[in-house]
Amino acid sequence: MSVQSLDHLWERMTPPRVRVAAALAEGATLAEVAGELSISVNGVRSTVRQLNEILGVSGVREIARFWCCNGEEWLAWCASQGRLNQRGDRRSPD
Repeated sequence: MSVQSLDHLWERMTPPRVRVAAALAEGATLAEVAGELSISVNGVRSTVRQLNEILGVSGVREIARFWCCNGEEWLAWCASQGRLNQRGDRRSPD
């Protein structure tokens, strides 16, 4: 998928949602994610439900798989929104 084709998803990915998706992609359990992010397990479950809806997937494993395949595209999208190159330097205006 191209970065542009996922714009509608990336716009809904808040920093807490990204942190949960990334932790799940690293193989963390819900309890581990909660501990790592200093939130309740119920808070993680709520975020997982939101991610399932946003990403059009069903379950923790599918969130993890999606993030493993597309997380770098999210980062590229963020950089494009801030007009940054991949090193984090500002690009000159067009």
